[in-house]
Parts: sequence; C-alpha cells; structure tokens
Amino acid sequence: MTRTGKRPVTASLLRLLPLCAALGLAASCVPPGAANRAPTAAAANGPITTVKTITINGVFYATPAAALDGLRQTDEGYVAGVAHEADPVRGSVRIILPDADRLRPLVAQNLMQTLKRLVTGEALDFFIEESRINNRAAADALLKSGEFESGTIVEQNDVSDPPQGDAEYLVWFQVRTILPNNTGAWIGHWLVRRRGSSTVQAATFDLGTAIGAPRYDSFIKSVRAAALRLGGRSRAGATAKSLPGGAVVGQGSIGSGIVIDTRGHVLTNEHVIHVCERPQVTDAEGHRYDAKIDARDAANDLALLSTAHRWPDAASLRDGREPRPGDAVVVTGYPLSGMLGSGVIVTTGSLSALSGPNDDSRLLQLSAPVQPGNSGGPVLDDSGRVIGMVSQRLNGTLVAVVNGTLPQNVNFAIKSAILRNFLDTRQIDYAHGPPARELQSGDVADLARKFTVRVACGAP
Repeated sequence: MTRTGKRPVTASLLRLLPLCAALGLAASCVPPGAANRAPTAAAANGPITTVKTITINGVFYATPAAALDGLRQTDEGYVAGVAHEADPVRGSVRIILPDADRLRPLVAQNLMQTLKRLVTGEALDFFIEESRINNRAAADALLKSGEFESGTIVEQNDVSDPPQGDAEYLVWFQVRTILPNNTGAWIGHWLVRRRGSSTVQAATFDLGTAIGAPRYDSFIKSVRAAALRLGGRSRAGATAKSLPGGAVVGQGSIGSGIVIDTRGHVLTNEHVIHVCERPQVTDAEGHRYDAKIDARDAANDLALLSTAHRWPDAASLRDGREPRPGDAVVVTGYPLSGMLGSGVIVTTGSLSALSGPNDDSRLLQLSAPVQPGNSGGPVLDDSGRVIGMVSQRLNGTLVAVVNGTLPQNVNFAIKSAILRNFLDTRQIDYAHGPPARELQSGDVADLARKFTVRVACGAP
C-alpha cells in the first residue's frame, strides 16, 4: 500500500491523520487525485464517537484496526529506508514518547479545532493510536539511523520534563499546556536535551522534503544538529561549527525578536527564552550582543530583553483602526536558522481572521507561512507598522492535514494591542501610529530587516 498523503509529526505540530478519512459521520476531505469526487457528507452536528469507514488515498479499510495496521506497515517501510549515519554522535540517547493518556487531550483538542465537532470514544481512540504510530516511527527511524552510539525508547505518561537517566542525550515528544497547571491550549513538539544542562533544542521535520524515508532523514538530521548545538561531538570530531551556516549562537531554542526602541530593548516570545540562561541577540548585519531578560509574561507568551547596543531603527506598532481580514501582511524572522540561510527570511500572505482558537481575541490568524524560528518575529501591515508578533508555540495547537499539505491559514500572531499593553505596564517608550502610506511588500521587508533580530539561548 502506498500512502502519498502521509506527513510525519513535526517540533511545532501533531499530524492528525494525514489521510482523507471518510468517518461516516464526519469526513469532508478529499484524497489526492480525487478532487472531483464528492466527500461523505456529515449526517449530524453532534459528537463523533465511531469510525464507520476509512479510506486512505483511495484504499478502503473495513475496520479501524485494519487501517492502523496499514499505517504501521507503511511506516515500517519508511523507517527501513532511512540513511545510515557513518559518523554518529558520541554517547547514548534515551527517546521518550507520550502514552495514550498523555496524547488524549492534545489529540482531542486538535480534532475539535479541525472538524469543529467533539470527537470521543472509538473515533478518538483511533486518532490517538495513529499518533502513537507516528511517534514510534520517528523514534525507530532515529535509532535505526545509528545517529547515536546506542539508544533506548520508552513510552510513559510524564513527558513534560522527564528525567533522562544515564543517557547522554534525551530526545522526547513533549506534550503539555501553554500555561501552568494543565491550563491553556495543549501543545506537542520534539525536544532534545544534553545531560547536565537545562537548555533544550527543538527538532523538526522538513516539510519540503519528499514524504517517506527522506522526511524521516530530515528529522534525524535535525536531532543531530540539536545535539551538536548542545555541545556534542561526533566520533570523527564534528561539532556545531560543522553545521550549515557555521557555528550556531549558543545553546537552546532559537527564535526571532523585534527591536522596540533605540535604547536596546527587544521584544520576543516567552517560550523562546523560557530555558535561557544567557540570551543573545544577532541583528541582520551579523552583529551579536548579550542580553538580559527584563520581564516575562508567560500567559501572553511575551518577554522583554535589554542589550547594551543602541540600534538606530526600531519598529513602530500599529494603533488606531484595526486591520481587516484580507489585508496583506509581511512576516520577517529567522525560521529554521542555519537551514534556510543566516539572514532575515521574508514571507507574505494575508490576514485571515481577527481572533485565534476558541475566538481568542488576543490573536490574529495569518495565511503567511511560518516555521520554527519565526517565533517572536514581527507581522507587518502594508505600511510597515507592526500589527502582531508570530507565536510558533501557538501554531502547533491548530493543525489539519487532509491531503498531504499543511493548510496555510493556521498560523497565529499576538496582536499589537497586547504588545503595547505589555510595554506600557513596564514603562517602555516605543513608536506607534495608525496605518500610513501603502508600500510595496519589498519596501516593507527592507524596513523590517532593520529591527528584526535573531534571539538565541547562549551557553551558561
């Protein structure tokens, strides 16, 4: 069986059955190559409790168990094809996967976001098991590649900040809520940590690579890069300096930030610097500066940094009339740093909605593509005013993959009004104003490069 629509799990998303599943009650997706065939209509608007029929890219399965077996067999074929690493990272790895109970709230939340229906019972169990299969395949691929000298795989309930035992490296799929005490949206992503350090690196799948073994190879390479950035070394002596783009700044997470005034203040996401012991800021000219954390707001995912450097140009936040759905936006930042290049990356799109999941009025919904590393970067209107800040942490809470592609309307940004309130309460003076003269997207990007910076966690 071939499954051309399959997408593995990534650092910023949980893949919710990347197949056109005719759920009898629920399905409204169409498999690749069948765009003209009418999908199964939903019979009701109530909860979805059972899986009646399942079609994966045109292959019919009579039972959920048969479909899951088909998924396992396909993943086994993918894993068998991963490349072998001739120069493994020194040390062992412990891979920890979430069990079904830990995945349950995340999967249930994402299904609700995707299908706009409550999914429970047998139907929910089906999707949970599919997620376990995906995670296990990623773990198996990592071990089979020989990327580390040895390794083990464990499935358990505690995947928030699990102990790594005697292993040199811990690789785990973390499932937790954005806010403390199991409150707020659920998120799931792959993380890497080295023994003796509290800093972490994210690991991701490259969605630009071919589905199958190449996609798993991209995940394995991401884990290797994370291990080297955490201070690891391969048998042959490879270090972070051997990675594309040269040495990576510091250890831990990497995101983007906004120069908010001419006195050295930088605004970013709280989750970007959550585990930082020593943040560092790098501007578009490649100049790097040490920073300190002046303030945090975990509830709104905001953090304020300060540096000794004084940039001559700073962002201007938009006030006055709210932007409208359909308005053009420009996003700048440092996504997948070291993989997409060392400079500022620019993407364009439009504003999709003025609220986020569950009508969260703090957020804007965008069609502009974002990737891990865009977190903390600016979203600008067509006059160059900042209307929001990308929050990749939130992007992982709403995903629907129905035909092997990631929808382009599931990215979120924190509204400029929330940014302004955060700065006002800390008595930070910043530029702001209503939308001004319309500019070309390239001109907006040129403005943004002057105040878009990379934020990274430095070594202790």
